Amino acid sequence: MTAILPRLAHDRRALAHTLWRLDAARRKLALWRYDYNAVRPHSSLGNQTPLEARRTLEQFEASAPGALAQNDRPNYQSQTRGLLL
Repeated sequence: MTAILPRLAHDRRALAHTLWRLDAARRKLALWRYDYNAVRPHSSLGNQTPLEARRTLEQFEASAPGALAQNDRPNYQSQTRGLLL
């Protein structure tokens, strides 16, 4: 029994560290995604950000219905919530 307690403590610390690293990675990815889509201009979009290009296209949606891709997939977060990395 006494040999099990240190191992459990180690496993809990390892799990906490892994969860902390996973949370940090998710925060960094969210910042990168925001920068990529809302801050950084893309030459292929006429030096607009993807967000600006989307808004520009949405202005013309009334004159060209269906011009924008429709998101017919279920919510990505609900699909990946149970996955472990």
